[in-house]
Amino acid sequence: MKIIRTNARMVGPLLLLSAGGCMATFHPGGEKAEAPAAACDAGRIGAAVGHVLDDAMGEKLRQDAGARTIRVIHPGQPVTMDYRQDRLNVEVDADGRIIRVNCG
Repeated sequence: MKIIRTNARMVGPLLLLSAGGCMATFHPGGEKAEAPAAACDAGRIGAAVGHVLDDAMGEKLRQDAGARTIRVIHPGQPVTMDYRQDRLNVEVDADGRIIRVNCG
């Protein structure tokens, strides 16, 4: 096994670079930029429950919900618990029939 040693002088700048993505965005006038509004609204596509999902329907549902991405969840499939306001989740049963839609 090879042991990798870090140089303390390199750790500080790397931490600063990685933290840069967490900083707030400011306009030139000094006011904080507003976060974009939640793009996904699953309430617009609730009528899809009970229908069989195919690629074309999935794309239409994504567009109608205003989502940037779609995640199809099959029975027993593990999913991450991260929340993404721009993602449409479509849960299907073993026959590919939509049983639930939500955003996140």
